[in-house]
Amino acid sequence: MAFDRSTVQNEEIRHYDELLSILPPVIPRKDIERLLGGIISREHLANLDCIGQGPPRIEIGKHVGYLRGPFVEWLKQRHIMRHAPKSKRRSRNHVLD
Repeated sequence: MAFDRSTVQNEEIRHYDELLSILPPVIPRKDIERLLGGIISREHLANLDCIGQGPPRIEIGKHVGYLRGPFVEWLKQRHIMRHAPKSKRRSRNHVLD
């Protein structure tokens, strides 16, 4: 049986849809590690937020949280970008590569 990368990717992406039924409507940043099994830390999310690369967030006082739908979509997009085929790099020796 041949390895079909698109089938594997579709299966992986489908798991993100399951998160929509598991996660609470608002995900507190302080609980993110517990809710996602440790795949991303709250500190990492805070760092991404500071540089504008984190998911859309809501702030209530000093507490930060994420709405479930936009957060899961952000995770899915990061997964897709990380696993997308790498584009052919241009050689430094040839201007028209």
